[in-house]
Amino acid sequence: MLFPGGPIVDGVDQTDFGAAVGALADNPEIAHATTLVVIVGMLLHAYGFLALFALGRGQQGLMGLGLRFGLILSIFAWGIFAISQGKRILVIHLMQRADVAETADMRDFFETAALTSHTEMIGLLIGFMVIFPFATMLVGLGLAPRFEGLDLLKAACYGFIAIGALALVNFAYAMFISPGEPESHLLIHNLLSLIGSICLVIVGIGMYRGRSELVPDAT
Repeated sequence: MLFPGGPIVDGVDQTDFGAAVGALADNPEIAHATTLVVIVGMLLHAYGFLALFALGRGQQGLMGLGLRFGLILSIFAWGIFAISQGKRILVIHLMQRADVAETADMRDFFETAALTSHTEMIGLLIGFMVIFPFATMLVGLGLAPRFEGLDLLKAACYGFIAIGALALVNFAYAMFISPGEPESHLLIHNLLSLIGSICLVIVGIGMYRGRSELVPDAT
């Protein structure tokens, strides 16, 4: 929410690539800082999910192979997201080079390169959006049956399932029914990702506290 061009800092329509790149160029320090924070966050997510990988050992169905496949998909998707943020860093750098270009031709070159890199970044983000629903649902379906009673942790796991399903519907609707209104679908996806992050924090707290459902039987 704090990255330039978002809802708080110099908000622009993210489907207007030129405006989005301009917002990054106007706030390079904030853009670099928020991008690095996102990359570190993705790495921490992946590290935490590796700790859940052993839960699928000896289990069948969704609690076994399904959970492991969901975790692998999640880590793969977050890797794509992290790479896209590397593209964002390149976009910021190119716009900084454009600001100090000695000639108009060099300025145009760097600005064109930045816009091209931004477009490629969007392509990577779409790849993340394709994988995200399936990965999230599989993780939820693999974790939820491990809990007997309905508590906050089990609700967070069911949240994964609901978020993944809604994200899949939202993406399919944007692709096949309403392709001319990407901004609203992007807003919905960002909201679902935010709720998913809250569910992930809840599960992480459960892991930190050593809940038996989130600890491998062998430990």
